[in-house]
Amino acid sequence: RKRTKPLIPEPFHEVSMSRQRMMTHSPRTVRRPCKFCPDLDVMRYSAQLSEEKNAELVHRADRLSRRAILNHHFEASEFNWEADAWHDVFGLIREDDTLRMFDKRPYEFVETDEHDNVSVKRRIPDATMGLRSYDSLESLDHPCKVDHKNKKSHESLLKKRLRAQMRDPDSGLIVDGIWGESNLLFPFAVYEAKKRATTWEQAENQIQHACLSYLAMLDDLARDPTDVTRYQSQESDGYQVFAFTSCGSYWQVYIAWNCLGYCHMDTIWEGDVRQFTCAAELIYIMEQVHGYAANQHREFVINHLEPW
Repeated sequence: RKRTKPLIPEPFHEVSMSRQRMMTHSPRTVRRPCKFCPDLDVMRYSAQLSEEKNAELVHRADRLSRRAILNHHFEASEFNWEADAWHDVFGLIREDDTLRMFDKRPYEFVETDEHDNVSVKRRIPDATMGLRSYDSLESLDHPCKVDHKNKKSHESLLKKRLRAQMRDPDSGLIVDGIWGESNLLFPFAVYEAKKRATTWEQAENQIQHACLSYLAMLDDLARDPTDVTRYQSQESDGYQVFAFTSCGSYWQVYIAWNCLGYCHMDTIWEGDVRQFTCAAELIYIMEQVHGYAANQHREFVINHLEPW
């Protein structure tokens, strides 16, 4: 992926996708080219958690399954399905004050047509999850129920500093999907919901394009500010984005990452959450995605913002 200054929101040009669901005990699970892949074995992962945490996750899974059965029986609207997803599936992320999840949050990107005319366009996923920014140093000392491993200073996430980096004419680092804003930083996940299977392809196309754009934001962040043709370190290309689609009670989970300069997406899980076992698998995956976002992803962003 070729980059020059000043930076503009240019997505990865191509995406490849693997549609084969990863098996729980497959060797592929532990040999992923991506930085982090959730453990898909619920029994194995739950053994690492406290009794209290397991009880909380099982309760979420039971509630998700029961609501899915009711929604299916009463032919609930797309709004009801999406509202339950926000509450039951993404509740862990919404309750973490270091993260943000926005509804219908647009993102902007540049597109070049066959005549080399460049235009700025906009797309709107159903939900986008990223890091929180801060107005002042005082707001950094906030209460949070989550046990974060990353205790590093948050000065890199101050809005004043982020705006200065964005407005630097020599670099123009883009930190938010909306060009020039700094409210939802470097998204780590995107969600698209549909009510019927006939619109599944639309949902998949939406999350594919969102991953192309959000992965490109992380790719720009990982570059050396003095020479954007290089990365800051050998580990700087180890970024990724999660994606979720739901069609009624049927869900799919994806991981997207930079594979030799292209965006590659893997379907890592799929299932019907009317079944409690599938609901539990999805909830335990989300627990791990939340942990990744609050720790590895957040630390990656903070560390790579500092040189900018």
